[in-house]
Amino acid sequence: MCVDWEQAQDAKDKANEAKANGNFDLAVEMFTKSMELGSVGAMTLANRADCLLKMKRPLAAIADCDEALKINPDSAKALR
Repeated sequence: MCVDWEQAQDAKDKANEAKANGNFDLAVEMFTKSMELGSVGAMTLANRADCLLKMKRPLAAIADCDEALKINPDSAKALR
């Protein structure tokens, strides 16, 4: 898989901006796009989980936190 770091970072930036503005649907979409482009990390998963929780999707949030903890068992954000 070829990782497009520039596009992945752009999607992550858009996701963080959407999250900060309370647009959780767009944030989840952009975090997902970033990961599809190859930028899968514990923090990205934990941030998407936070948005999913705010969207009242706790099972999806738990799944993302579980995946984040597999990548980084010390991820404080995923443990919350």
